[in-house]
Amino acid sequence: MPPCAPCARPRRLCFPSISRVTLESDVSITMRQLNIGDRVRTLGTKGETIFSEVIAFLHKEVKTVAHFYNLKTNRANVVRLSPQHLIFRRANTSSPISAVFASEINIGDLLYTSNRNISSFQTVSQITMTIETGVYAPLTRQGTLLVDGVLVSCYAHWPSHDTAHQVMAPLRAVNRLYGAWKRLTSFIHFSQWNTSQQTDGIHWYASALMPLTNIFLPL
Repeated sequence: MPPCAPCARPRRLCFPSISRVTLESDVSITMRQLNIGDRVRTLGTKGETIFSEVIAFLHKEVKTVAHFYNLKTNRANVVRLSPQHLIFRRANTSSPISAVFASEINIGDLLYTSNRNISSFQTVSQITMTIETGVYAPLTRQGTLLVDGVLVSCYAHWPSHDTAHQVMAPLRAVNRLYGAWKRLTSFIHFSQWNTSQQTDGIHWYASALMPLTNIFLPL
């Protein structure tokens, strides 16, 4: 199933507003409700449940209407994401876990899921396209998160999750420094890091990297 033209552009590499994540308080919220500083559920390297802080939105457009892949599993999990967003899967029970573009997922692939703190692999039973409102790309410190119970990467367009996570290391470092500085000097205020004042668009760091991705990873 080839991705539609609007989805293939770099500005469409996200999740829709109706996608859900789970906070550390065990409350499930939509992408529209998610804020910088929230800690969301994801999985550690051994499949254990952990919570990772949202440090930025690499992309956020509240009113944009876009196309998304709709991946349904045999246990009724449904995750929606753009064609070039990375999602973790196994091609079969003996293959390793790898992050691939959503457009590369096939019927029968195994998605890494977590329901009620129980991690397992579920088989992709149906792939369709859907049109939804909103495009959101939250970046967690871990570089992953559970969206609608399915483990996904925070990254898109780059074919390697590990490479993308390394590229984002400076942003994570800046965020840590800012957090430490803010704790020491509570009177300092940078509006760019203030969730309530965040505007729509592509994050400045992701925007700065986009020319490089267009050169080395052309669509």
